[in-house]
Amino acid sequence: MNDPAGTDLLSLASDNTEPFVTKPGHIYWITVQGDWQNGLTYQVDARYVSAEGWLTWAEGIDSTTLNLETQINDEFVDWGAYNADHNCSYWITGDGNPINMRVFEGDPATNAPYPAWYIDNEGPVGGVAMPAIVFEYALPS
Repeated sequence: MNDPAGTDLLSLASDNTEPFVTKPGHIYWITVQGDWQNGLTYQVDARYVSAEGWLTWAEGIDSTTLNLETQINDEFVDWGAYNADHNCSYWITGDGNPINMRVFEGDPATNAPYPAWYIDNEGPVGGVAMPAIVFEYALPS
């Protein structure tokens, strides 16, 4: 895709504490790149989980669909099909509010996280960093 005038590129490292506030009416392309280790058992990317070094994968752990999936603004999104490069992308339209991302651990039915489940995460995002890249595009007038 061509880089249009006014495009911002922002890397949100896992230790970032400053919110990225969207501009109303602008389109943002969010890409989560790479995988990371959750505890000693699971490898995780934005959508999928594996306990076998990516020989097989599933959405969620132990039949708990959606656990360990990356959410945008506290909502599950369609990150697309599994790919071995662990690059997942999603479009969002800005509304003047921050883009918030989290790796979900909790009850997907109620969207309630369980803070105690996050204690097995080590280092930045549990191991290998999982940066989010945001491209901003102004809508045509």
